Amino acid sequence: MILNAIHIAGASHREAGKACQDRSRCFGRCFGGRRAAVVLVSDGHGHPAHFRSERGAAFALDAAAEALAGLMESIGDYVGVTLHAGAGESCGDAHVDAVMRAFFADIMQRWYAKVLNDYAIDPPREVTLAPPVRAYGCTLVGAVLCSGLRIAFQLGDGACAELDALGRPRIPLPDDPRCRGALTTSMCSDGADDFRFVVGPDVPRLIMVCSDGLVNSFGSESGLAVEFLPELVADLADKGAEAVACELVRILPDISDSGSRDDISLAYCTL
Repeated sequence: MILNAIHIAGASHREAGKACQDRSRCFGRCFGGRRAAVVLVSDGHGHPAHFRSERGAAFALDAAAEALAGLMESIGDYVGVTLHAGAGESCGDAHVDAVMRAFFADIMQRWYAKVLNDYAIDPPREVTLAPPVRAYGCTLVGAVLCSGLRIAFQLGDGACAELDALGRPRIPLPDDPRCRGALTTSMCSDGADDFRFVVGPDVPRLIMVCSDGLVNSFGSESGLAVEFLPELVADLADKGAEAVACELVRILPDISDSGSRDDISLAYCTL
């Protein structure tokens, strides 16, 4: 199993003296005796209206990690075909729909609780009439890999990209047309039905989740999958996981400088 997660401040944030508002996480965990690899990324919005978005991003990762145990118990040993669902859509299987939407509702409930608790114990000095959660606006994208099962999910922009067992790049999650340019759905304004997901036995060779700072540096999700992932896999095979992790820390600021100029976060895993 290879796991890695990185988040770095983008060129525009470094020049303005702002902290990175992305967060990323990866970990291995056993769920009911099944060893799984988990990758998560959250992108804080960065707009002045979302002045605590880096905290919101951290809370989103915490909430997703905490909710995973319930998801994995409910999904069980799923052996059906690969199913996809866009925002507000059904995947065609009532049980899987119910399990996934309950998982997303659990994430949202946990995130709201963390945000409201943080707001209560550390009230901002800024005077605002906006709902407290608006200050913590962020996106969320994640994936779980275990033997015979892949689950990926997303609310907002960014991307999930993977290489299948034959090394072919693909984007497994349905598109959300509301996420275009500077517009995105958000943890602070949308809900459980706005997540997109894929569930099925088609376990990829490698899966990566990332923020739009990386996607936009390659022009599109498909550009990212075709240009970045094959090179990443080749480097992992040639140089090893530790060397690649160090190299990414070095080159991601340059990718931001010449590309999106935004914060970049990514997390990837293989079994």
